[in-house]
Amino acid sequence: MSAPQYPCYSVAIRTLGTAGEKYLRTLQACAAQTVQPRRILVYIPHGYALPAQTIGCEEYVRCEKGMIAQRSLPFDEIDTDFILFLDDDLDFPADLAERLFDAMERHGSQLASPAIYENEKGSLKQKIKWAVLMQTLPHRDSRFAYKIRRSGHYSYNNRPTAASLPSQSCAGACMMISRRAYDAIHFADERWLDHMPYALGDDQLFAYKAYRYGFNPCVVYDSGIVHLDAGSGTRRDPARNHYVSEFVRTLLWYRSIYTAAPSAAGRLAAVAAFAASKAFDIAMAIPYSLVKRSLFPIKNIVRGGYDALSFIAGRKFGDTPPYMAHKPRYD
Repeated sequence: MSAPQYPCYSVAIRTLGTAGEKYLRTLQACAAQTVQPRRILVYIPHGYALPAQTIGCEEYVRCEKGMIAQRSLPFDEIDTDFILFLDDDLDFPADLAERLFDAMERHGSQLASPAIYENEKGSLKQKIKWAVLMQTLPHRDSRFAYKIRRSGHYSYNNRPTAASLPSQSCAGACMMISRRAYDAIHFADERWLDHMPYALGDDQLFAYKAYRYGFNPCVVYDSGIVHLDAGSGTRRDPARNHYVSEFVRTLLWYRSIYTAAPSAAGRLAAVAAFAASKAFDIAMAIPYSLVKRSLFPIKNIVRGGYDALSFIAGRKFGDTPPYMAHKPRYD
Protein backbone atom coordinates (compact mmCIF):
# COMPACT_ATOMS: atom_id res chain seq x y z
CA MET A 1 0.00 0.00 0.00
CA SER A 2 1.42 3.39 -0.97
CA ALA A 3 1.92 6.10 1.61
CA PRO A 4 -0.78 8.80 1.74
CA GLN A 5 -0.08 11.95 -0.24
CA TYR A 6 -0.37 15.09 1.83
CA PRO A 7 -0.93 18.65 0.57
CA CYS A 8 1.95 21.09 0.30
CA TYR A 9 2.17 23.67 3.06
CA SER A 10 4.39 26.48 4.23
CA VAL A 11 5.12 27.53 7.80
CA ALA A 12 4.44 31.12 8.91
CA ILE A 13 5.90 32.02 12.32
CA ARG A 14 5.16 35.34 14.00
CA THR A 15 7.87 36.64 16.31
CA LEU A 16 9.56 39.66 17.85
CA GLY A 17 12.82 37.76 17.86
CA THR A 18 13.07 37.53 21.64
CA ALA A 19 12.04 33.92 22.38
CA GLY A 20 15.62 32.62 22.27
CA GLU A 21 16.03 28.86 22.66
CA LYS A 22 12.26 28.38 22.61
CA TYR A 23 12.20 29.85 19.12
CA LEU A 24 15.02 27.51 18.11
CA ARG A 25 13.00 24.52 19.29
CA THR A 26 10.09 25.73 17.16
CA LEU A 27 12.33 25.90 14.09
CA GLN A 28 13.80 22.47 14.81
CA ALA A 29 10.33 20.95 15.21
CA CYS A 30 9.31 22.39 11.83
CA ALA A 31 12.39 20.95 10.14
CA ALA A 32 11.79 17.50 11.69
CA GLN A 33 8.26 17.02 10.31
CA THR A 34 7.48 13.77 8.54
CA VAL A 35 5.47 15.89 6.11
CA GLN A 36 8.01 18.56 5.26
CA PRO A 37 7.01 22.20 4.73
CA ARG A 38 7.99 23.78 1.44
CA ARG A 39 9.26 26.89 3.21
CA ILE A 40 9.67 28.15 6.77
CA LEU A 41 8.89 31.86 6.79
CA VAL A 42 9.40 34.02 9.87
CA TYR A 43 7.50 37.31 10.10
CA ILE A 44 9.28 39.90 12.23
CA PRO A 45 8.45 43.62 12.56
CA HIS A 46 10.60 46.34 11.07
CA GLY A 47 13.29 47.53 13.46
CA TYR A 48 13.58 44.30 15.46
CA ALA A 49 16.85 42.41 15.42
CA LEU A 50 16.84 39.02 13.73
CA PRO A 51 17.19 36.13 16.19
CA ALA A 52 20.65 34.65 16.64
CA GLN A 53 19.15 31.15 16.66
CA THR A 54 18.93 29.50 13.24
CA ILE A 55 18.57 26.16 11.47
CA GLY A 56 19.91 27.63 8.23
CA CYS A 57 16.80 27.33 6.04
CA GLU A 58 14.29 29.74 7.58
CA GLU A 59 13.50 32.93 5.66
CA TYR A 60 12.65 36.30 7.21
CA VAL A 61 9.95 38.67 6.08
CA ARG A 62 9.68 42.17 7.53
CA CYS A 63 6.18 43.37 8.42
CA GLU A 64 4.12 45.55 10.72
CA LYS A 65 4.14 44.79 14.44
CA GLY A 66 1.06 43.27 16.06
CA MET A 67 -0.41 39.90 17.00
CA ILE A 68 -3.12 40.44 14.39
CA ALA A 69 -0.99 42.35 11.88
CA GLN A 70 1.61 39.59 11.72
CA ARG A 71 -1.10 37.03 11.07
CA SER A 72 -3.24 38.99 8.64
CA LEU A 73 -0.76 39.77 5.87
CA PRO A 74 -1.33 39.10 2.16
CA PHE A 75 1.32 36.34 2.38
CA ASP A 76 2.09 36.83 -1.30
CA GLU A 77 5.37 34.97 -0.84
CA ILE A 78 3.46 31.79 0.08
CA ASP A 79 2.37 29.72 -2.92
CA THR A 80 1.21 26.53 -1.17
CA ASP A 81 -2.41 25.50 -0.67
CA PHE A 82 -2.00 25.35 3.13
CA ILE A 83 -0.31 27.49 5.77
CA LEU A 84 0.81 26.30 9.19
CA PHE A 85 0.60 29.36 11.45
CA LEU A 86 2.83 29.13 14.51
CA ASP A 87 3.89 31.23 17.46
CA ASP A 88 7.60 31.28 18.25
CA ASP A 89 7.57 29.30 21.50
CA LEU A 90 6.30 25.84 20.63
CA ASP A 91 7.72 22.33 20.59
CA PHE A 92 5.88 19.51 18.87
CA PRO A 93 6.42 15.98 17.58
CA ALA A 94 7.50 15.11 14.05
CA ASP A 95 4.06 13.86 13.03
CA LEU A 96 2.10 16.99 13.96
CA ALA A 97 1.50 18.24 10.40
CA GLU A 98 0.54 14.72 9.36
CA ARG A 99 -2.00 14.43 12.18
CA LEU A 100 -3.48 17.84 11.41
CA PHE A 101 -3.96 16.89 7.75
CA ASP A 102 -5.47 13.54 8.74
CA ALA A 103 -7.97 15.28 11.02
CA MET A 104 -8.91 17.76 8.30
CA GLU A 105 -9.56 14.88 5.92
CA ARG A 106 -11.59 13.05 8.57
CA HIS A 107 -13.86 16.01 9.33
CA GLY A 108 -13.94 17.80 5.99
CA SER A 109 -12.17 20.76 7.62
CA GLN A 110 -10.20 23.64 6.22
CA LEU A 111 -8.63 24.50 9.60
CA ALA A 112 -7.04 22.20 12.18
CA SER A 113 -5.32 22.93 15.48
CA PRO A 114 -3.94 20.83 18.34
CA ALA A 115 -5.51 21.05 21.79
CA ILE A 116 -2.64 22.98 23.36
CA TYR A 117 -4.19 23.94 26.70
CA GLU A 118 -6.05 20.66 27.33
CA ASN A 119 -8.82 21.98 29.58
CA GLU A 120 -10.34 18.52 29.66
CA LYS A 121 -7.31 17.21 31.58
CA GLY A 122 -7.55 19.80 34.33
CA SER A 123 -8.19 18.80 37.93
CA LEU A 124 -11.58 19.42 39.51
CA LYS A 125 -10.05 22.36 41.40
CA GLN A 126 -8.73 23.89 38.18
CA LYS A 127 -12.06 23.44 36.41
CA ILE A 128 -13.93 25.14 39.23
CA LYS A 129 -11.41 28.00 39.15
CA TRP A 130 -11.82 28.40 35.38
CA ALA A 131 -15.60 28.40 35.73
CA VAL A 132 -15.69 30.96 38.54
CA LEU A 133 -12.96 33.33 37.38
CA MET A 134 -13.21 33.06 33.59
CA GLN A 135 -16.62 31.46 32.96
CA THR A 136 -14.84 28.73 31.01
CA LEU A 137 -17.22 25.80 31.38
CA PRO A 138 -17.14 22.11 30.46
CA HIS A 139 -19.71 20.68 28.08
CA ARG A 140 -20.74 17.18 26.99
CA ASP A 141 -21.68 17.91 23.40
CA SER A 142 -19.85 15.13 21.54
CA ARG A 143 -20.07 17.10 18.30
CA PHE A 144 -17.57 19.76 19.33
CA ALA A 145 -14.21 20.19 21.03
CA TYR A 146 -14.83 23.86 21.92
CA LYS A 147 -18.01 25.90 21.66
CA ILE A 148 -18.46 29.66 21.67
CA ARG A 149 -21.37 30.70 23.87
CA ARG A 150 -23.67 33.67 23.36
CA SER A 151 -21.95 35.41 26.28
CA GLY A 152 -18.71 35.43 24.29
CA HIS A 153 -17.05 32.87 26.57
CA TYR A 154 -16.11 29.40 25.43
CA SER A 155 -16.76 25.91 26.76
CA TYR A 156 -14.66 22.77 26.30
CA ASN A 157 -15.51 19.11 25.81
CA ASN A 158 -15.06 17.61 29.24
CA ARG A 159 -14.61 14.03 28.04
CA PRO A 160 -13.69 13.82 24.36
CA THR A 161 -14.05 10.28 23.07
CA ALA A 162 -12.36 10.77 19.69
CA ALA A 163 -8.82 11.65 18.61
CA SER A 164 -10.16 14.81 16.98
CA LEU A 165 -13.42 16.73 16.91
CA PRO A 166 -14.99 19.62 14.99
CA SER A 167 -14.72 22.88 16.91
CA GLN A 168 -15.92 26.46 17.01
CA SER A 169 -12.59 27.74 18.32
CA CYS A 170 -9.00 26.63 18.78
CA ALA A 171 -5.57 27.71 20.01
CA GLY A 172 -4.17 30.40 17.74
CA ALA A 173 -0.58 29.49 18.58
CA CYS A 174 -0.73 26.61 16.06
CA MET A 175 -3.22 26.39 13.17
CA MET A 176 -3.07 24.63 9.82
CA ILE A 177 -5.44 26.36 7.41
CA SER A 178 -6.17 26.18 3.72
CA ARG A 179 -5.24 29.25 1.73
CA ARG A 180 -8.78 29.63 0.41
CA ALA A 181 -10.21 29.67 3.96
CA TYR A 182 -7.59 32.16 5.12
CA ASP A 183 -8.33 34.51 2.22
CA ALA A 184 -12.09 34.19 2.75
CA ILE A 185 -12.22 35.26 6.39
CA HIS A 186 -10.38 38.56 5.80
CA PHE A 187 -8.60 38.46 9.14
CA ALA A 188 -7.05 41.87 8.43
CA ASP A 189 -10.49 43.28 9.35
CA GLU A 190 -9.67 42.38 12.96
CA ARG A 191 -6.58 44.60 13.24
CA TRP A 192 -8.54 46.83 15.59
CA LEU A 193 -7.51 44.33 18.29
CA ASP A 194 -3.88 45.42 17.95
CA HIS A 195 -4.91 48.78 19.43
CA MET A 196 -5.50 46.99 22.72
CA PRO A 197 -2.72 46.63 25.34
CA TYR A 198 -2.57 42.96 24.38
CA ALA A 199 -4.45 40.90 21.82
CA LEU A 200 -6.66 38.86 24.11
CA GLY A 201 -8.97 36.60 22.11
CA ASP A 202 -7.23 36.79 18.73
CA ASP A 203 -7.42 33.01 18.37
CA GLN A 204 -11.17 33.03 19.03
CA LEU A 205 -11.74 35.82 16.52
CA PHE A 206 -9.85 33.85 13.87
CA ALA A 207 -11.21 30.34 14.43
CA TYR A 208 -14.82 31.32 15.19
CA LYS A 209 -14.86 33.38 12.01
CA ALA A 210 -13.68 30.33 10.06
CA TYR A 211 -16.45 28.33 11.73
CA ARG A 212 -19.14 30.89 10.91
CA TYR A 213 -17.97 30.98 7.28
CA GLY A 214 -18.41 27.23 7.00
CA PHE A 215 -14.80 26.04 7.03
CA ASN A 216 -15.48 23.56 9.85
CA PRO A 217 -12.42 23.90 12.14
CA CYS A 218 -11.30 20.82 14.04
CA VAL A 219 -9.11 20.14 17.08
CA VAL A 220 -6.64 17.27 17.50
CA TYR A 221 -6.24 15.84 21.00
CA ASP A 222 -3.07 14.40 22.56
CA SER A 223 -0.87 15.77 19.78
CA GLY A 224 2.21 16.12 21.98
CA ILE A 225 2.57 19.85 21.35
CA VAL A 226 3.99 21.96 24.19
CA HIS A 227 3.54 25.70 24.56
CA LEU A 228 6.92 26.79 25.95
CA ASP A 229 5.50 30.28 26.64
CA ALA A 230 8.20 32.84 25.94
CA GLY A 231 5.73 35.19 27.59
CA SER A 232 5.27 38.93 27.85
CA GLY A 233 4.65 41.45 30.57
CA THR A 234 0.88 40.93 30.79
CA ARG A 235 0.96 39.40 34.30
CA ARG A 236 2.76 42.19 36.14
CA ASP A 237 -0.23 44.36 37.03
CA PRO A 238 -3.27 42.25 38.02
CA ALA A 239 -5.63 45.22 38.41
CA ARG A 240 -4.69 46.65 35.01
CA ASN A 241 -4.88 43.25 33.36
CA HIS A 242 -8.34 42.65 34.82
CA TYR A 243 -9.58 45.95 33.41
CA VAL A 244 -8.11 45.20 29.98
CA SER A 245 -9.69 41.76 30.04
CA GLU A 246 -13.15 43.19 30.78
CA PHE A 247 -12.68 45.87 28.12
CA VAL A 248 -11.53 43.51 25.37
CA ARG A 249 -14.00 40.74 26.17
CA THR A 250 -16.85 43.21 25.75
CA LEU A 251 -15.50 44.16 22.33
CA LEU A 252 -15.09 40.51 21.34
CA TRP A 253 -18.66 39.76 22.35
CA TYR A 254 -20.05 42.79 20.53
CA ARG A 255 -18.17 42.10 17.32
CA SER A 256 -18.29 38.32 16.94
CA ILE A 257 -21.53 37.47 18.78
CA TYR A 258 -23.91 40.42 18.91
CA THR A 259 -23.34 42.04 15.50
CA ALA A 260 -22.94 38.65 13.81
CA ALA A 261 -26.28 37.32 15.11
CA PRO A 262 -28.50 36.43 12.13
CA SER A 263 -31.68 37.96 13.55
CA ALA A 264 -33.12 40.42 16.08
CA ALA A 265 -34.03 37.47 18.29
CA GLY A 266 -30.45 36.27 18.13
CA ARG A 267 -29.16 39.68 19.13
CA LEU A 268 -31.63 39.83 22.02
CA ALA A 269 -30.48 36.39 23.20
CA ALA A 270 -26.86 37.56 22.95
CA VAL A 271 -27.60 40.63 25.09
CA ALA A 272 -29.36 38.48 27.69
CA ALA A 273 -26.45 36.03 27.84
CA PHE A 274 -23.89 38.81 28.07
CA ALA A 275 -25.82 40.62 30.81
CA ALA A 276 -26.09 37.38 32.78
CA SER A 277 -22.35 36.81 32.46
CA LYS A 278 -21.60 40.32 33.76
CA ALA A 279 -24.01 39.81 36.67
CA PHE A 280 -22.20 36.58 37.50
CA ASP A 281 -18.82 38.38 37.32
CA ILE A 282 -20.00 41.05 39.75
CA ALA A 283 -21.47 38.44 42.10
CA MET A 284 -18.11 36.64 42.18
CA ALA A 285 -16.21 39.92 42.57
CA ILE A 286 -18.10 41.03 45.69
CA PRO A 287 -16.60 38.48 48.14
CA TYR A 288 -13.18 38.93 46.54
CA SER A 289 -13.43 42.69 47.05
CA LEU A 290 -14.43 42.20 50.68
CA VAL A 291 -11.45 39.93 51.33
CA LYS A 292 -8.99 42.26 49.54
CA ARG A 293 -10.66 45.40 50.91
CA SER A 294 -10.60 46.90 47.44
CA LEU A 295 -13.35 47.68 44.97
CA PHE A 296 -11.10 47.39 41.91
CA PRO A 297 -12.64 44.11 40.62
CA ILE A 298 -16.17 45.56 40.58
CA LYS A 299 -14.96 48.90 39.22
CA ASN A 300 -13.07 47.15 36.43
CA ILE A 301 -16.12 45.17 35.34
CA VAL A 302 -18.24 48.32 35.13
CA ARG A 303 -15.56 50.63 33.72
CA GLY A 304 -14.29 48.04 31.26
CA GLY A 305 -17.76 47.59 29.82
CA TYR A 306 -18.45 51.33 29.69
CA ASP A 307 -15.13 52.11 28.01
CA ALA A 308 -15.71 49.32 25.50
CA LEU A 309 -19.05 50.84 24.50
CA SER A 310 -17.30 54.19 24.03
CA PHE A 311 -14.68 52.50 21.87
CA ILE A 312 -17.43 50.86 19.81
CA ALA A 313 -19.01 54.26 19.17
CA GLY A 314 -15.67 55.73 18.08
CA ARG A 315 -14.53 56.03 14.49
CA LYS A 316 -11.65 53.59 14.96
CA PHE A 317 -14.07 50.70 15.52
CA GLY A 318 -17.00 52.10 13.59
CA ASP A 319 -15.09 52.01 10.29
CA THR A 320 -14.23 48.33 10.69
CA PRO A 321 -16.15 46.05 8.27
CA PRO A 322 -18.71 43.79 9.96
CA TYR A 323 -17.47 40.46 11.28
CA MET A 324 -19.42 38.60 8.59
CA ALA A 325 -18.97 41.20 5.86
CA HIS A 326 -17.48 38.95 3.17
CA LYS A 327 -18.80 35.92 1.39
CA PRO A 328 -16.45 32.92 1.49
CA ARG A 329 -14.86 31.93 -1.78
CA TYR A 330 -15.13 28.23 -2.51
CA ASP A 331 -13.60 28.28 -6.00
